[in-house]
Amino acid sequence: MSKTFFSIAFLLLCGANFNLVYAADIGVRVKPRLCVLSTNEALCSDEVEISWKAKENTSVCLYQHALEKPLHCWQNVNKGKIKKHIGADSSVKFYLRDREQKLLASASFEVIQDHKKYRRARRNPWSFF
Repeated sequence: MSKTFFSIAFLLLCGANFNLVYAADIGVRVKPRLCVLSTNEALCSDEVEISWKAKENTSVCLYQHALEKPLHCWQNVNKGKIKKHIGADSSVKFYLRDREQKLLASASFEVIQDHKKYRRARRNPWSFF
């Protein structure tokens, strides 16, 4: 596998707790965060768990990028969790918004395609071993 692929995978796996947090006291987490498609796969099909936690009770809704309707809304609580089946060929972003549609936090389900045609050979073609 290429160094670039390992670098991307390493950064994503090490950043398992990484959240884009816009409000100081709210965080969102997506598990699993990563799906690697092999050459013969066109779609990543997986069940993801999206959870959030706040220091204070709040009313929020969880949205998926490009969808107008919220996936789920919570009223006057400080944490929430939802499981959702995803079929995607590219990364999917989730947003946590308040009643006024203000963006509070976001997290992503990353889809990486593993294409062998771009890989460099492990040995030189002139090598005998």
